[in-house]
Amino acid sequence: MNFSGKTAVITGATSGIGLELTMLMLRAGAKTFCIGRDFTRLETALSIQKTDVAEAVFISADFTKTSDLELLVEKLNGESSIDILVHSAGVISLGNIEDESLESLNLQYQVNVSAPFYITGQLLPRLKKTKGQIVFVNSTTGLDSWEGVGTYAASKHALRALAVSLRKELAGEKVRVTNVYLGSVDTPMQEKVQKLRGNPYRPEKFMSAAGVASVIFSVLQTPREVTVTDITLRRNY
Repeated sequence: MNFSGKTAVITGATSGIGLELTMLMLRAGAKTFCIGRDFTRLETALSIQKTDVAEAVFISADFTKTSDLELLVEKLNGESSIDILVHSAGVISLGNIEDESLESLNLQYQVNVSAPFYITGQLLPRLKKTKGQIVFVNSTTGLDSWEGVGTYAASKHALRALAVSLRKELAGEKVRVTNVYLGSVDTPMQEKVQKLRGNPYRPEKFMSAAGVASVIFSVLQTPREVTVTDITLRRNY
């Protein structure tokens, strides 16, 4: 599908799934606002791109800072319309409930829940205007939970609740909202998780970020009369 003339906003665009999806959108012709902190990987990917790509606009933002979120929205509000919003940014902390701290829980809620909540709410007028699409990149811990991931799962369950409510609220506006629940993916976050667990990092054990991004890209291309409400991806063992 050609996304020429469309505008996308992707958080977490600087690594992993967000980076892979950003490159797909740029190749497809969408002007893309790339939200992140360290643009090194994305700049490298763009520098080795062999074909022409659409305009990439880099916006640096720390989602733990309200001032950064407000500045981000201010910059995006300068865009006349927005067609696609993908929330791919996230942080994780591991530990049993008795060992985790309030600071850890609050950090995950700020990045994984509060930031998407605020950004989405502020951009909704533009998304309604274009009958746009919103994708929340969630986790299988947003559907279930298990030992050692309680605080992370709590944030992902909260994100799911927001997204489900939003989809129902926007049904009459013809704005599509999709939740993507992911198993383990080969990303810098997954590498951190395995290190925290004391495991050697073996990328081949996980889904590829490129593979997951291709599925999200396909969701964005579905016919307008179709809404993919929820999709769960796990490695095909």
